[in-house]
Amino acid sequence: MRGLAAVVLAVYGVVTAHAWCTKDDAGTVVRQWSQAFGIGGNGNREAAIQGGSGFFIQLMRDEPVMRRLFANVSGDNTTSPVFGAHALRVITGLDLCVNALVDIPVLEKLTSHLADQHGRRIGLQPRYFDMHLKASGDGLAELVDNFNMDAWYNCMGPIFKSITTLLH
Repeated sequence: MRGLAAVVLAVYGVVTAHAWCTKDDAGTVVRQWSQAFGIGGNGNREAAIQGGSGFFIQLMRDEPVMRRLFANVSGDNTTSPVFGAHALRVITGLDLCVNALVDIPVLEKLTSHLADQHGRRIGLQPRYFDMHLKASGDGLAELVDNFNMDAWYNCMGPIFKSITTLLH
């Protein structure tokens, strides 16, 4: 019986890990994210604020209705400290998720928490997260030499999808 339980757990672990991305893709995303932002204890706060703000500026340019979703964080003034703080919180949340790609149970708890937070936001739609995924990948491609967009989508796509599970 123990042998069967071990096999079931091993298969579950492989299926669960594969639902997120491969270890190779996870390693690539973690390395490239670190190259871009160096977060995780020794990060460049200014680069993180610029990068996070850049993602949102592109999103609001592509989808102007999104600006009102960020009214409570000065979405109309993307150079304000309030908006910069929001951008930093988002980048830090993404940093946690990226670095948890090597620890799936932690990643699942993080994305569940983020899904709860975002599920309460009126007006958020899953397609906005698709747009953020693309904008963040495009932004990172400008910061990282030989950026691996496939690894980005393979790993971050499931993360963003998980965060949108409670949106309508």
